[in-house]
Amino acid sequence: MPGRDLAALRRELLDAGFAPDFPAVIVSRASTPAQREWVATISALDQAPPLDPPSVLLLSRSFGEVAARTPGPRLLPRAFVPLAR
Repeated sequence: MPGRDLAALRRELLDAGFAPDFPAVIVSRASTPAQREWVATISALDQAPPLDPPSVLLLSRSFGEVAARTPGPRLLPRAFVPLAR
């Protein structure tokens, strides 16, 4: 879980060698009707709005396609389905 201090986490990831444009997704309240997704890059993690716990930070190049379809860091609409099934 990413915790509340996303600016510190952002710094740690960049210091560890992650590229600033590496895709990141924060999922809040996964698998519930209140699930929300914040799609961004590591460089924008500190711009995430407050999200209800529990939340999980996912880092993967495979999220690049999702990020390309939703330019800029943003909270996805509830009806958005980011990955093909």
